[in-house]
Amino acid sequence: MSYLKDEHYIERVLQGDHSSYAMLVERHKDMVFTLAYRMLKNREEAEEVAQDAFLKAYSSLKKFRKDSRFSTWIYRIVYNLSVSQLRKNNKQMQSLDDTERPLDLEDTHEKMDRLEQDDRKKFIEQALASLSYDEQTLITLYYQDDLPVGEIADITQMTSSNVKVKLHRARKRLHAQLGDILKQEINSLL
Repeated sequence: MSYLKDEHYIERVLQGDHSSYAMLVERHKDMVFTLAYRMLKNREEAEEVAQDAFLKAYSSLKKFRKDSRFSTWIYRIVYNLSVSQLRKNNKQMQSLDDTERPLDLEDTHEKMDRLEQDDRKKFIEQALASLSYDEQTLITLYYQDDLPVGEIADITQMTSSNVKVKLHRARKRLHAQLGDILKQEINSLL
């Protein structure tokens, strides 16, 4: 079965075939949950936000302007709902830490090459978890979901240049955190 574009299913839903919305949910459920989970760091809250996002998108489908992709639109809804949930929970947003720690990049890369694939993933996830939810969101949208900077700007309502700057800082922090984790791991092995 070949996949049709999101617009096809949107048109079918708008014409009364409400079961076509299930294809949109199926297609986007993983990325919606991932974004919510990265921001909220709580599985139950992420599942609730993901469900609310799909319900909100469904009830507002008539308002969907086709000047952007459905994925961008649903991401925007998830992002807004997650921010609202964070505010509701009085969770504090971590500020960006602009301090740089010098790292020996060659040494870090050599150490990464020695780790098994599973260990790499574990350490990257651990380093990613230490970032603020804004930084995690940007890293997730750009690297895991392969979204372009312009689309991320639409989702987060930042300018493209602001997304680039924050993404650059997030990468630097991720690299620094990963370096610290690897140093700790190597020291524990010695």
